[in-house]
Amino acid sequence: MLSYFSSPGKQVRHYTKRLTTLQQEIQKQKEQSERDIYGDKTPKGTYQLFVNALQKSNIDLASKYFVLSKQEQYKKLLQSIKEHKGWEQMVTDLTSSLNNKGKYQDKSNYLLEVTDKNNNLITTVHLVAATNSLWKITEF
Repeated sequence: MLSYFSSPGKQVRHYTKRLTTLQQEIQKQKEQSERDIYGDKTPKGTYQLFVNALQKSNIDLASKYFVLSKQEQYKKLLQSIKEHKGWEQMVTDLTSSLNNKGKYQDKSNYLLEVTDKNNNLITTVHLVAATNSLWKITEF
């Protein structure tokens, strides 16, 4: 039997508390994900919504098409691109008809390669099927 004050007893209490905290955080993220309304039922639909928001220079809306955990990170990235005069070129590249082709990696992962007019790879957009049946961008 473990003593409450023994080193193993302290470790058990520590890990139990940590497990409870992690379970609460997972539940919170699940609830936030279920309430998330930004995205589409297809990866191409989500990509098009994202591009439409960029065409309108709506960074707040565009960032909502990313998974919840990366929205702030990509909001800052998009703001930086806009501030450093790369916005128009980015939107042009993303809206090119050459960049509307992607491929499923499996049933819940989709990759879309963005190339320039010379067919040089600029970036890969990775989308995943979220728990709420909407597709979200995980990488850009």
